[in-house]
Amino acid sequence: MINKLPQDFRPQGNVELHQLQSSIVWFEDSIFYIYSLPDVDHTLELAIAQTNLFKGQYAQDDNKYSMICDVREARPIRKDVREYYTSPDSTSMITKFAFLIDSPFSKVVANFFITMKKSPIDIKMFNSVQESVAWCTLKLTDNE
Repeated sequence: MINKLPQDFRPQGNVELHQLQSSIVWFEDSIFYIYSLPDVDHTLELAIAQTNLFKGQYAQDDNKYSMICDVREARPIRKDVREYYTSPDSTSMITKFAFLIDSPFSKVVANFFITMKKSPIDIKMFNSVQESVAWCTLKLTDNE
């Protein structure tokens, strides 16, 4: 399964990978990583399943976490899915959400999400995995 992930977007340690219908996900160093599979439509049902996996397996108590989503090869995200990802159900345990982009198309995918409506979490686009990890690991009290 790890061979499906881009070389620059793979776990650094020995962590469990989960292959879902639309993504491969893992949790490492308080960050939930999401690789959106190419050529898959990301439906609301798949978004809910991904969120439930995170909440059920990794989220603890009232802790807050960051997420990094690689959309460099992803299809556009449908409106109902974007709305779900900015809903309280999906964002209750998240503080920061980073998108990895590398092309005008992946920037469009991320921009659809970011500009759709005001999100209760910080969202930012990155071209670099390292920069996205650094941003996600900043303390909640840090101001940019």
